[in-house]
Amino acid sequence: MKNIKKITAAVILLAVIFSTTVFAADTAPFKDAEAEIVKLFNKARIDAGMDALEPDDNLMKLAREKAQEMADKRSDTPEFSEGVKKFLKNNAAESKAQTYYSAVGKKTPAQVISEWKKHINFDRDTWAKEKTTHIGIGMAKASDGTVYYVCITIKPFGDAEKSALEDEVLRLINAERKKAGLAPVVKNDDLAGVARMKADDMAEYDYADHKSAVYGYPDKMVRDITGISRAVGENAAAGQASAYDVFAAWFDSPAHKAHLLNKKIMEIGVGVAVNDSGKFYWSMLSFGGSYTWGGKAK
Repeated sequence: MKNIKKITAAVILLAVIFSTTVFAADTAPFKDAEAEIVKLFNKARIDAGMDALEPDDNLMKLAREKAQEMADKRSDTPEFSEGVKKFLKNNAAESKAQTYYSAVGKKTPAQVISEWKKHINFDRDTWAKEKTTHIGIGMAKASDGTVYYVCITIKPFGDAEKSALEDEVLRLINAERKKAGLAPVVKNDDLAGVARMKADDMAEYDYADHKSAVYGYPDKMVRDITGISRAVGENAAAGQASAYDVFAAWFDSPAHKAHLLNKKIMEIGVGVAVNDSGKFYWSMLSFGGSYTWGGKAK
């Protein structure tokens, strides 16, 4: 009985060692090849007068997932039915500039880069976007031995950067309110959360308006999301790439300026988002005052 247990244990151990060895042998070349593609990609960027991209583990994971999907489906290109930006956002890699490219076949890293450069002419406004800063390369092999390659590059747009922009808008508003002898407004977390959702909605559907086809008017959106039923005002904008630019645009508009300097508002929330093309969208929501949405006074 003891001999049987020893034999069984030995078989299990051998199986583990074998599977580990096979796995290591199967994935190590991919990791080396992926790293080499990144190296050559960055060399090509530097040669074209651009900065090198920073390898990103999360992007590597996403690229490998897309490469595996291509291998499973025997597809020549990765599928992003929800859009690249939405795919990235759903995978915790939100960006304000992004692009992707792919290749199929048994190729050396140099051949992959050569193919991308040949097909897309290494145009800095397409696959070698100057605006992107991070890169992920993924490879996968189909059962017939065909290798699939996916590259994703992005310029991250995380919560810290968004919050900095939103806080700067608040600071600029309060600076002007102080000049006008008005009390400062304070950030309301509920309004800030809804404002960012509204900005996301405008970015997704490319509009700058008070009424959302998804959420309705601002007061309804705030009420539905937070449960708070109060008069809600909004300044919306699209296209301004900095906190100062959007503040200046609002301050140059009499109606928007009046909202910013309304002595009745004491709490606001600012939200910012970016679409696939790098276009910025802004929403500033406030509590207080009297506003009319959809022809009905609130």
